[in-house]
Order: sequence, then C-alpha cells, then structure tokens
Amino acid sequence: MKAELDRRLCAHHPRLFRNRHSDRMTTMTRGFECGDGWFDLIDVLSFEIDRYADDVGLDVTAVQVKEKFGSLRFYERGGDAYVRGLTEMAMALSEQICEECGQPGTLSGQGWRRTLCPDHGGPALPEGGVEGSDVLVRVDAPRWRHLARALNVALERASKSGGMPPVVIDEIVEGDDLSFRWHGGDADGHARAFFRLVEAYAAKVR
Repeated sequence: MKAELDRRLCAHHPRLFRNRHSDRMTTMTRGFECGDGWFDLIDVLSFEIDRYADDVGLDVTAVQVKEKFGSLRFYERGGDAYVRGLTEMAMALSEQICEECGQPGTLSGQGWRRTLCPDHGGPALPEGGVEGSDVLVRVDAPRWRHLARALNVALERASKSGGMPPVVIDEIVEGDDLSFRWHGGDADGHARAFFRLVEAYAAKVR
C-alpha cells in the first residue's frame, strides 16, 4: 500500500495500529501488505473495531494486515467473537473488491490468486448471487451486487464451518445507503458483525 494511505490509516486509528512503528520488530511494522484498492475496506473495518472496542471496553491491537490467496487477512489481538465476525466479513468483502482500485472485482486465478476488476485484468463480473448458496441476499441495484455476494459468502461460510444457525432476511432497503432487517444467526455476534460491516462499507463508498 502507498505510504500516504498507510499514514492515513495509522492517523485515523492510532490505538489499533499502535504497533505499526513499534521499536520492536513485529509483523505490523512491515505495514499494510496489500494493494491500495482495499484502503476504504480496511478503514471502515478499523473504525468498526474501534467503535465496538470503545463500547464494550476491549483493547484491540492489529497484529498483521495483508493479502493472502487473493483476499484480505486482518489479524488482531484482544478481540472477541464480534471482532472476529468483522474481520471474517472483511475477508469476504475483499474477494469482491479490486485490490488495485477498489471497484467491484472477482477472486480468480490458479495458484497465484488475486481479486481484480476487469480493468485490472480480472474476469467479467458475475451478475447473479453465489452459485449453490442457500442464503438469499438479493439486491436490485447493480452497485450493491458485489456486497450482497460477499454477505452471502460470509453467511454460508459461517453456517458450514462454524455451525451458525440460519439467517433470514426480512427486508433490504436500497437507496443512497444499503441496510438490512434480519433475524436468526448466532448468539455471539458473528451475524450482527457481518451486516454491520456491509452497511458501513456501503455508506463509505456510496
């Protein structure tokens, strides 16, 4: 990531990234090991972690932020299930956001995988939802489709790997922002974190 964007993230979230310029060598001192296109996503994720940590009294520190297998990995210390839900949702979102420019993209490639938009060498964007998904998060506006796909992916992963109970979408409100009414999911906050981060990211990039 460009030095200027690195500085902006550290300035916006000094407590979360306090190890970025630590006197001792940590993985965070290597900086944000990903492309510029994920700046907004990392900024929104960091804001949501900071906000939640303040509300519940957690001391969360970023340990490493990097690209791995074409998606964002945000490793932290001091968080709980809700914070892990935020970072899992950020990973799913990154698989729909071009790492180079931040526009809708697609995770693709054999061996070396990347998430890119068509302008940066990625494949054509899919028009529908997630093939085989049991979760029905469907939107009308093309600008929100990649966010709906990411939410589908995160909910499906949580259901299959973590046994999260089904989530039912009651209403999707599409306008200048994107918001959801829903019920179900888990008791420890993963689903709540998923929806919160998607809504916050939509508000950032509207």
